[in-house]
Amino acid sequence: MPAKRRSHMCCFAASRGTDSAPHPESKKFASPGAYGVFSAPVAIELYTQVFDEIGALDKLENFLSVNGPSFYSFAPSEETTTLVKKDWQVTEPVTTEEGENVWPVGHVQRGLGNETIHWQIAR
Repeated sequence: MPAKRRSHMCCFAASRGTDSAPHPESKKFASPGAYGVFSAPVAIELYTQVFDEIGALDKLENFLSVNGPSFYSFAPSEETTTLVKKDWQVTEPVTTEEGENVWPVGHVQRGLGNETIHWQIAR
């Protein structure tokens, strides 16, 4: 899969609907719980998976990297991200500076549905 350009993060979050306000474990699993899905750590991989499933990988770069910045009159970033087709699962939470765990969607124990993600950002 060819490398994809990254959009400016403000454009990515604003134009893709990724959750930019994740809730720490202390609030997410409290009563009443904090609503929302923390998708930002796996958003690129999940979008790639959906575009692959519908046979539209040729439209992914524009969706992720060109349309958002263009809407806000920014030039697309020159940075690239390489994605590989590889099955994996989210196994670790994101830990805040305060030491609180935040659980991304798809986490094997606390996520939605114990999902296997079929694309991964090459590291």
